[in-house]
Amino acid sequence: DQVGHTKFRQVTGSVIVDGSLFRLPGGPFGFAAGAVFRRARIRDVPPAASLEGDVYNGGAAGITAGKDRVFELFGEVEAPLLRDRTLFHDLTLLASARYTNYKSYGSTGTYRLGAQWAPVQEIRFRGSYGTAFRAPNLFEQFVADQTGFAPAGSDPCDDFASKSAPGQPLYDNCLSQVGAFLNEDTDGDGTFDNWVATGGPGVIRNGGAGILKAEKSKSYGIGMVITLPPRVADVSLAIDYFNLRVDDQVSVLGTTILDLCYEAEDFPNNQYCAFIEPREQLQGTLQNFRDPYINIALQKATGIDIAARYGTELMGGRFVANLRATRNLKQIIQTFPEDDPFDY
Repeated sequence: DQVGHTKFRQVTGSVIVDGSLFRLPGGPFGFAAGAVFRRARIRDVPPAASLEGDVYNGGAAGITAGKDRVFELFGEVEAPLLRDRTLFHDLTLLASARYTNYKSYGSTGTYRLGAQWAPVQEIRFRGSYGTAFRAPNLFEQFVADQTGFAPAGSDPCDDFASKSAPGQPLYDNCLSQVGAFLNEDTDGDGTFDNWVATGGPGVIRNGGAGILKAEKSKSYGIGMVITLPPRVADVSLAIDYFNLRVDDQVSVLGTTILDLCYEAEDFPNNQYCAFIEPREQLQGTLQNFRDPYINIALQKATGIDIAARYGTELMGGRFVANLRATRNLKQIIQTFPEDDPFDY
């Protein structure tokens, strides 16, 4: 039996005040303000056999230990400008702001602005624009050399001759790496017989403390909500357009690192290949590659969210049906600044 121990400690505290300051034509001017403090510490000690790398056909792991603290101030206001007027059943503005200070990542400010307008009770338009900030969590910062294995088929050169042709980057790059281990051209078609990986590479994952940047995002959206009067039917429909951009998202790439390396025209001189150790000399098998937590340069997404609701009395009870759907219009990822953005 192998036993590991994980200890996570967190201390939190908050002070919040809220209420209304004065009245506007549409109702009371509401506000909320407060302060939040959080301190967290993690210490994960794997079993002794994992620490020493003695688990047969398994992975090793180091001790993950680290701490952080954050202090935040925030404020929010809601201003109902008009209510129950011609073409202004409701007009409300909202605004919020937050100051965040991480011991590990310094200080930043975020905010959100929003508005909603209902010309009549049954139709409401809404929109918002905001920013966000997230520092990497303790695991993403401090995880210590956890190792495992990827399947043999994750090697891009496994069966590469059937997946690519001479002159293509994958074929030429794999040929340069495992060509010495291929059989001769036995069928006379001018190509080598295929190469098959006999084992999967080791995967080494570690944290990015001191290297990772914090995530930042900007987003905006507009939409409308249609609600039938209760005397007619319990029916509502919401349609919202969203546009989201995230810079420096913290993530891992997994075996995608291998594909991006071997399918590149600048192989082996790109940032992905730098994560991969040289192949072993007897059969050309991939040995290990690092899969650290890194910052993905850019992600963007736009789309339309749809939510519909229908309710009615049925057989002495109440029946409610909900429909939610999202239409993705664009989803773009750019892993490193020098990469071309890829639109899914």
